[in-house]
Amino acid sequence: MIMIGVSTGQNITNLIPAVQQGMKVTKFILLETSTAISKKWSQGLLEVLQKRNISVECISLKGIDSHISNIQAKLFDRFKKEKDPLIWNLGGGQKPQQIPIWEVFK
Repeated sequence: MIMIGVSTGQNITNLIPAVQQGMKVTKFILLETSTAISKKWSQGLLEVLQKRNISVECISLKGIDSHISNIQAKLFDRFKKEKDPLIWNLGGGQKPQQIPIWEVFK
């Protein structure tokens, strides 16, 4: 299964569900805002996930951090042909990132 989440200063909200054995997460796709990238919020999460053999793909939201429709379009484009089951983690990030995730989930 693939889990999608938004990098945050408190990435525990992404980590705990991703490592639950019952979830069977094999890949984590992490959306990173400009702030998350510059402050390296994802670094610790990436290290823990990789040690647990969960591959990671980072998607930069730089330049569209708070543009709901642009983020939504980027997500639709990335996932429109995805065959694996998706788990949408709505726990991290702020509303401008969570709203497009919710819309793509629906």
